[in-house]
Amino acid sequence: MTVRYTVIGAAQGNWRSSLSDYVHTVRSDLLANRVFADLLVIRAHPISRPSKLEAQHIECALARLAAAQLPPDDACRVLSALRFHLLGSVAVARLQDSPNLAQTAIETRGHAEHVRQDRSFEFSLQSILDHASHLIDRASSPADSVR
Repeated sequence: MTVRYTVIGAAQGNWRSSLSDYVHTVRSDLLANRVFADLLVIRAHPISRPSKLEAQHIECALARLAAAQLPPDDACRVLSALRFHLLGSVAVARLQDSPNLAQTAIETRGHAEHVRQDRSFEFSLQSILDHASHLIDRASSPADSVR
């Protein structure tokens, strides 16, 4: 698998579009590479340590959120939600592509199911990012200094 992820850096637009682009790129690559997706998403140990590249991406994403004035605890929660959402959507897609499903279920779902999954993924992704925006607005508001 060719790694085409870019580190989420300051030169790339705002934090929201950087995170959204990154999540979309990772999801697209995982869906395109079944073996890698199975190894990473379905068969991975739940407490596995992040790779050096993944750790670098996490650090950069945290730095972007911190620059946007998101408190560190909230930034970690947002990134955790994004990762959970990303890996969960890939796992669901891979399970639906599994040969263990009944052939009639596959035939009736087809392309329409993937379109619904993409719309649901996008809706949930935007909801997570909207919540992060709300947290940033709340953290930067001087009237709401006490949580």
